[in-house]
Amino acid sequence: MLIVEMKRFELINELQLSQKDWAHCDANGDNLWHYAARTQDLRAIELFRFIESKGVPLKPNNQGSTPLHEAVQTCDCSANSVLEPIEWLAANCPQVTRDTFGRTPLHYAFASRSQLIESSLADGLRDPIAVVSILSRNMNKQQLDWADCNGNTVLHLAAFKNANICAVTLLRKGVSVTVKNKDGNSPLGVAVLHGRQAVALTLIQADSNVTEQVFPPKTAQLDVDLWKWKGAKEEKAEAKVSTIPAQIIAKGGGWEAMVYVLMDALGTNLTSLVQMIDASLKECQYNLANQLTKSLQARLLGKKLPKSDYNLVLTFAEHFRDELAEDGVEHAVLHRLYAVGGELMNDGVSLPLEAVVRHGRWSLYKHFKARLGKAWTTLRPSQPTMGPLRNAVLHLSEVQSTFAENVVQELASLPHFSIDEPLSLPLSYELKETSLASLPAIAWASTLEQPRLVFHLRAAGADVNATDLEGRTPLMIALLANRTAAVEALCGDGSLQQNEPAAKKTAKNKSTRLMLGTLLGKGRKRKASESENDERAESEDGSEPDAGSTGSASEAEEQEAEEEEERRTPPPKKIKICNKKLDLMLTDRKGRNILHYMVEPIQWENVELLQQLHKEAPAKIKQLLQQKNREGNTPLDIAVRTKQRNMAAAMRTILGTPAKKAKIANEESVSDLPDVSDLACKYKVDEDSEMYIQLWRVENEMDSESETPKPSSMSGYSETADLVRCPVTQQLMTAVLNKTDLNYGRYGFHNFYRIELMKRRDTDLWILFTNWGRIGQGVGEYQTTPFNNMDAALKEFKSIWRSKTGQDWGPLDKFQNLPKKYRLVETTKRLSNMSDITLPHRETKEEDMVRRTIQDISNPEKLKDFADQVILRTAIRSSWPCHVPLQINWNVSCPFGHITEAAIERARAVLDKCEENVQELEKTLQKEGHTDVDVLKIFEKSRELSGEFYENFPVGDFEYGEVTIFDNVDEINRARDTLNRLTEVEVATRLLTASAQRPDVDRISYITAALECRFTEMSPLNDMSQKILRYIYSTGGAGTKIKGILALTPRKATLNFQKFADDENQKFLWHGTKAVNLLSILKDGFLVDPRNTSITGRLFGDVSHIFTLVPN
Repeated sequence: MLIVEMKRFELINELQLSQKDWAHCDANGDNLWHYAARTQDLRAIELFRFIESKGVPLKPNNQGSTPLHEAVQTCDCSANSVLEPIEWLAANCPQVTRDTFGRTPLHYAFASRSQLIESSLADGLRDPIAVVSILSRNMNKQQLDWADCNGNTVLHLAAFKNANICAVTLLRKGVSVTVKNKDGNSPLGVAVLHGRQAVALTLIQADSNVTEQVFPPKTAQLDVDLWKWKGAKEEKAEAKVSTIPAQIIAKGGGWEAMVYVLMDALGTNLTSLVQMIDASLKECQYNLANQLTKSLQARLLGKKLPKSDYNLVLTFAEHFRDELAEDGVEHAVLHRLYAVGGELMNDGVSLPLEAVVRHGRWSLYKHFKARLGKAWTTLRPSQPTMGPLRNAVLHLSEVQSTFAENVVQELASLPHFSIDEPLSLPLSYELKETSLASLPAIAWASTLEQPRLVFHLRAAGADVNATDLEGRTPLMIALLANRTAAVEALCGDGSLQQNEPAAKKTAKNKSTRLMLGTLLGKGRKRKASESENDERAESEDGSEPDAGSTGSASEAEEQEAEEEEERRTPPPKKIKICNKKLDLMLTDRKGRNILHYMVEPIQWENVELLQQLHKEAPAKIKQLLQQKNREGNTPLDIAVRTKQRNMAAAMRTILGTPAKKAKIANEESVSDLPDVSDLACKYKVDEDSEMYIQLWRVENEMDSESETPKPSSMSGYSETADLVRCPVTQQLMTAVLNKTDLNYGRYGFHNFYRIELMKRRDTDLWILFTNWGRIGQGVGEYQTTPFNNMDAALKEFKSIWRSKTGQDWGPLDKFQNLPKKYRLVETTKRLSNMSDITLPHRETKEEDMVRRTIQDISNPEKLKDFADQVILRTAIRSSWPCHVPLQINWNVSCPFGHITEAAIERARAVLDKCEENVQELEKTLQKEGHTDVDVLKIFEKSRELSGEFYENFPVGDFEYGEVTIFDNVDEINRARDTLNRLTEVEVATRLLTASAQRPDVDRISYITAALECRFTEMSPLNDMSQKILRYIYSTGGAGTKIKGILALTPRKATLNFQKFADDENQKFLWHGTKAVNLLSILKDGFLVDPRNTSITGRLFGDVSHIFTLVPN
């Protein structure tokens, strides 16, 4: 088969195979015949004869495809195609067969298998007459009319491909023109739908039915997207069923001549003529419509057109776009429609009038009104909540038009209309969810931010107290929708305010670069390389080109200008209750007043609006606050129960002291926070993790550290001496110290000091080894001092120790950090991250979303890739230094190995102090009359805090330059980001190694328990799910595919949030994160990354997103 596929036909004769091997079939059921048929080679005929001689059966494959099917479908049917194989197979396989899709070989002459499967038949044109003439010889009329699984005959396929010569050939052989495919289209319908003019003309001449309907292609039934915001506007492109005449007219252009061919074919068929008139009106082809209506009049002989599904006057009204002139062809067409029986009004209902009002075609509106004459006063809506008045209000909300305002007033004055009747008007999603349905026009206008519309409706006589079927007033609706402008329009005196308040400008946030050089004229440089560039940039007189005073002055002037503009901007207009007809005290059928609607069903917490209403009507508002609905709840009760803390506080303030102390009716003292007592992990995660790492070291012959550490290799005694154990403390007499003093010199003092006491194995010789230098610079300086007795060596060791640390030698766990002295470097001896460890992992197919999520975020390979970006070797090397860079935002190296978690937390706390110090500097610089001494004092504190950070987290990136001082937010954030990444890697390593140590426990169950986090799969109809989906939809994620939403309840984060549970300043936080960060987030909560940190992923794409309630 491979030889045939590669067309190496000369080799096939060399094969010595059994009869069974020659007749072998592959997994698809193809034998040598199928492979040979696909070659499209002139030599294939000889190959066919050879295969035939070997007794290989000529049979279909598993899909019913014969070699002839394969030969035809692999042929491109062009002028240069090799047709001999097809002709030979057709002659030797006279029986016409169909595959499992119902297709004969002739079907594949028009389209490839992929086009047929993907339903892309309209792509590309083809007229394969050579193949068709060969295959059709052996087919009778019945076989030519065989339809495939989609209902398409070969004539349908010829219509798709505009294969006119093939169509003529097939028609001569007697194929049927009436067969319809599963879309419901005949071959002529297919040709017209896809613009195949040549085939369409041939089929019309072949007496195809030209009055049939044309159906658009049926789209595949897609799975219903449950995870979608219910308020999303679904643009359903409804495929409208058309007719053959309508399609031909709609094509226009080169199809115009086809209209006359069609008219000739139609003869006296009134139905098709009406279809063509309807199509011409929809396409605004009024000249054609005029000719067609003339023909219609002539054929009716003065009679009226019988009733049908076509309302031609309505079609004219719905699609009319221009002005109606008496000498225009449009006017003539309209009157011809009247003449053949077109109705403008039927039993008081005028659908054409409703259509022109909806689209604002006012010239046609005036024409219809004039034509109706006295019947105008009998006009009524087509449905109780629909009609022309409803359409006029809707149009006025979309387009500001004086004529539309007059139309609203005119229609409202008619006997069968009322401006206060509930109308069916479109509502936003959130209002639909509040059970709002049909509303009076002014109430509906109150749901929009359009005070002009409210004003115009009041001018048209709308009652400001008009109620809907539930007894809700426009003011209730406005407060429910939180439309302050609508409330103002309802409460106002009815005059339209022309001057709207200007938008208040706010000063832009500016980040101030806090540099000592800006204040002192010549400060420290950030790097050695920058230092050289800065020095070259200085002018000859010693002044720097970028003087800080100029920038400060311009910024000060800009700030002053903005403040002056702010002072001149008028404040927002307050609500004034001037409308004496407005009744604030009304209630709906459930006993709810206007203030109930401020707190339910939507919790807007518009405290400012409540305070403005109270200012205008204090007694009434206070009374309304104490009024209960039929369920026995006051507005304050509801505000308290639904946790609207700001609104509840404002209401209590209005009610006074007794309300502040009184117990709220029906108040439920239930905590917002879930119970997390059952989430405490029952496994010993840390112990399991340590056990796995130890066993892994043994299995991989990895000596983490010998039981007795060796002396430094630089001492020259690493193999011939042993470290001395202190006779008092019983600890090895070796230590690494560090000291950072940023006030020392230009680059700061950032040094290490290593001290070891060792004894030669072969003699009584004690050696004191000391090693010192700048952290990260290299081996540094070192010295070995021999002693012939231990007492002298101990005395010298302790003397140096005291001079460096300021304290006597003693237990290291009781070491005290003293000012201006060296500190003990704290390191740990375990592996630092997953890049050093191999974890067994076998991914399984999980049906449950929670388990799938845990499996994904705990994938060892993904986490190893992340850990590789945070390369930090953890085993303390026998010879110092080890220099391993961290490939993250802040390039650091840790020469002393893996820093302990406690040291990382202390460094993080120091960064918080640094940020507070920066804020203090900004406040000082903004104060008038601040002195240089005040500023220098703060900078001095920055240096002290920076030194404290490096003493806890000794990094070696400053061997050739000055040490970074944390006197600006950018540097602080870069350092904070580094600490966060180290923590995330540590958590992931701990959890995954612990789970690997417990093969007796399901891996996903173990990790879930260790995270101490409850996962709950949410329903797409859940209120919070809909809020999240709405946010995604409204911020550019309308096309994002949501797979699901999980509610997370982390134990640690929940307990930490308890003290903030009753705070008023709570906000929802939406943020994204990479999957590799989730283990740390779920286990220990959020680590605050810098505000200007790099984005972890695209909005709604490739990252996990979390919606969280946090203190503001």
